[in-house]
Amino acid sequence: MNIEVNATLPAHPARVTDAVESPRGKRPRGLRTQARIRDEALRLFFDQGFSTTTMREICRASGVSSAAFYKHYPSKDELLLSIVVDTFSRLESSVREATADPGHTPTARLVALVRVMTLWHCEHPHEARVANREVQELPEPMLGTVHQHWRRLRGLTEEIVQAGLDGGEFEVSGAGADARHTAVAVLGFVRSLSVWQDQMRNMSPVELAEFIVTFVTRMVGT
Repeated sequence: MNIEVNATLPAHPARVTDAVESPRGKRPRGLRTQARIRDEALRLFFDQGFSTTTMREICRASGVSSAAFYKHYPSKDELLLSIVVDTFSRLESSVREATADPGHTPTARLVALVRVMTLWHCEHPHEARVANREVQELPEPMLGTVHQHWRRLRGLTEEIVQAGLDGGEFEVSGAGADARHTAVAVLGFVRSLSVWQDQMRNMSPVELAEFIVTFVTRMVGT
């Protein structure tokens, strides 16, 4: 099954510092410092992991004192949570926008969901890998906040799959196979892209999106 994927990627991936600017086009110094801390922490977490990255390294890389750091983030855990929640919030927003048209068929909506998630992972490899890999370092109460985002994405995916099953567009087989298990499998497959994306460097983001869309549509029997 060959599904056309149309998308244009920016020349440079967005950074955490891409935030709302002041009316004069320049963010206040405090926001710039906060964004710089997040950018440098994201780079360090991606390169060497959350647990092995020290507060001293984050402060040195972002050019702030420990006192200045604590003005913006109460702890390293809170800093990681901020990065992860922002990552998932932007991903969820993109997915909902792409799948919002009620006139689209379940197949079209599922294709849009997978395509947007794949391209988003390609555009934001640092955020995707840190959010998917390092999130387990967070304490349980913070993990609950992150899981809320994934439950909403799972709910949306499950809704699309169920509509496809009810309308006869989709067909899933296997013991216990239903809309929820299929939604979990779809999201897990796309989410794992942050682990094996480096092995697919011969594909452009658009080609990779079409590749994954084909796998997912076969998963639901279309």
